[in-house]
Amino acid sequence: MPSGAIPVEQLETIIDNTTVKPEHRAVFLGTAGKLMLAVVIGGAFVAVMMPGLGHRASFGISPERVRKMQMERSSDAEDANDPNEAEPTSEASEGDQGN
Repeated sequence: MPSGAIPVEQLETIIDNTTVKPEHRAVFLGTAGKLMLAVVIGGAFVAVMMPGLGHRASFGISPERVRKMQMERSSDAEDANDPNEAEPTSEASEGDQGN
């Protein structure tokens, strides 16, 4: 929401009518509040300066993927319906055709 969307008088009224318990006020004004603010600012800084930090970089094919590909390849080699496999031919069947 843009800062000009709420009139200043209304914001001041909301702030004036807000009550905070003294023990809560002490937490946010003390060391814990400063630490929370530092963490939020640090996280925002990292997010802005290094947007790709949260994304996992790829360093090639993982060993698990290589094993999976090898398993797929070995199971494909045994496939009798594979169109890339040459049909087995035997010399005996070729010789019988001539007689």
